[in-house]
Amino acid sequence: LSRRLNADAPELLGQLAAELGARVIHYSTDFVFSGDRDQPYKEEDETSPLSVYGQTKLEGEQRLLATGADALVLRTSWVYGNHGNNFMLTMMRLFREKGQLSVVDDQVGAPTWSRMIAEATAQIVHQLCMATDESAPPLGTYHLTAAGVTSWYGFATRILELMGGTCKLQPIPTAEYPTPAKRPAYSVLDNTKLKRTFGLQLPDWKDSLQQCMADRAS
Repeated sequence: LSRRLNADAPELLGQLAAELGARVIHYSTDFVFSGDRDQPYKEEDETSPLSVYGQTKLEGEQRLLATGADALVLRTSWVYGNHGNNFMLTMMRLFREKGQLSVVDDQVGAPTWSRMIAEATAQIVHQLCMATDESAPPLGTYHLTAAGVTSWYGFATRILELMGGTCKLQPIPTAEYPTPAKRPAYSVLDNTKLKRTFGLQLPDWKDSLQQCMADRAS
């Protein structure tokens, strides 16, 4: 199922877009990288996913671009928002239910608000629509994440601070919280290329989180 959704579907969309002369925007993930470094990943850095999810997402990128369609691949990370299932909403629920909680502190990334992704995408689409063939920004792969970095523990700590909760947080290593799929220890994405190409200002993750939670409370 994951291969059908993450790899087969992007290829089919690319084939259709190529036939119609349409553009495709496809979202991918920081999980295409192994996380065995301590510097932000650039678009051209070697990929080496650790999980089936990361492998199929990478395959989807490659198969989409191979169709020859005008495609834009936007890799993002640690996506959260006020809808669906995500880390922020899970933490908010657990903080209300529990007096103490352990959270992994040795996985590092950039929490990115879904609305920020949508707003940045809208600006990119506007620029592409307004540009002439000669002035159009190059398509291909870009990294779209909030500025700044933190761990899951740091992310949870900030959520708790904004909630004003009393739950006690305990940082733990990944080894004490095993998951079925292995995750990269460091998956920060360098978004310089996107900012330079499209002139976007991407907010710090703390500012986005504060706005997201304020919107939820209003």
